[in-house]
Amino acid sequence: MKTKRLILIVVITGAVAAAGIGYLMYNKPHTDIAATEPAYTIDAKSLVMDFNISNHKANEKYVNQVIQVNGTIVNIRQTQTSLWAISLYDEFQGVTCVMDSVYATENTDILSNLEEGEDIVVKGMCDGALTDVKLSRCVLPNKTY
Repeated sequence: MKTKRLILIVVITGAVAAAGIGYLMYNKPHTDIAATEPAYTIDAKSLVMDFNISNHKANEKYVNQVIQVNGTIVNIRQTQTSLWAISLYDEFQGVTCVMDSVYATENTDILSNLEEGEDIVVKGMCDGALTDVKLSRCVLPNKTY
């Protein structure tokens, strides 16, 4: 009987601890990309080359880091869900920057006036690379009102 009681106490304690950790992780605030100093500042071509040379090393260096990338816009589009995506360097094997939704809502006029061929600086969270390097929650640090 004592063994069953001990097992029950351990299971309940573990469940309460797991629920507490889950609650804290769920409510963990996001990093404010605009206010965060970038871990790396790099041009789009060099970033793509780093991932092409060694995906593993580039993942260790850049993934889950706020980085600032400068490059030339090769494509800019607004998706059906009103997210803005900007491609730098090369449309198929370049850097794709998905803009932060709050930033995009507050700066729609800035984003809608961007043009292909324009040089810009983008800051965002690096998510890694498949065919292109992905940055999420991006902002344009030099173009904010």
